[in-house]
Amino acid sequence: MKKALTGADIPVRDPVVDSGRGDLLSLPWEQWFQRLGEWIDGMVYPDMFWDDLRFPAQGINPLGTSSPPTVVTADPWAGTLLFSASATNVVVGTAQMPHAWKEGTDVEPHIHWCPTSTHTGNVAWRFSYQVANIGATFPATLTTAGILVDAGDGTTNKHQVHDFADIDMDGKTISCMIVWKLERVGGNVADTYTGTARFLELDFHYEIDSPGSAEETTKT
Repeated sequence: MKKALTGADIPVRDPVVDSGRGDLLSLPWEQWFQRLGEWIDGMVYPDMFWDDLRFPAQGINPLGTSSPPTVVTADPWAGTLLFSASATNVVVGTAQMPHAWKEGTDVEPHIHWCPTSTHTGNVAWRFSYQVANIGATFPATLTTAGILVDAGDGTTNKHQVHDFADIDMDGKTISCMIVWKLERVGGNVADTYTGTARFLELDFHYEIDSPGSAEETTKT
């Protein structure tokens, strides 16, 4: 296992001679950059970090789905999507896991949205997905955690965040693909919020353990 490196391991180009580095000022630039590349190649972060894969409303094309949400064209909400209280509106997308991702760790999807009225009923969201590594076959059906509800808190246009169940990524590697589907199941008995729900963005939280991968298609 590669050790977690610290700033002391970075090949600094200065005349200081300390353990294992030598006098790097005397090295030709080509060798110095080679040493820097070796350090980057072997680096893992001492702690885990989080980042987002982001799917903002204006970056999602709902056309082609059976019942797309309404695209807002007027300021100040132009580009956002309105999900109906009486129909099942759908958006879809795909994601490729970055090379910095800690392979095999769960991905945590969540939605950013706003209520458009002061009503405090529940919005019924449903998130579904399928995942496959490069060279693998996607499952025949989507995995879904079922309908999950998030209540409007009574404040119009308040920025709310709702977490879905984690995506199990056991055995998955960098550049695997996630095909996803997000629905508001308007009209369902669980959906009691009477207004439209303003979709802002879908995000996937994922863990990072390196700045990238040592090889183009494999982590090490």
